[in-house]
Amino acid sequence: MKRKIISVAGVLVLSLASCKCSAEKAAVTRLEDQQEKLFVKYTIYVAKDPNLDAKAKDDELKLLQSLRDITGSLKRSLGD
Repeated sequence: MKRKIISVAGVLVLSLASCKCSAEKAAVTRLEDQQEKLFVKYTIYVAKDPNLDAKAKDDELKLLQSLRDITGSLKRSLGD
């Protein structure tokens, strides 16, 4: 009986863990999609901004790439 309870508890824990992971994966994918939509618009804005010199524009684009890298790293850590 004790073995059955432990087995059922193990299955429940694994099921809950997989649900949580699926939800997290979906959230990261959604974040990634939304980021890309914003990044496209922001890249155009940066390119057209007359107040930014070439270095400042490059810094802004590096910031976007850094955010992409962070999101990608998070997605990989979730096993996607």
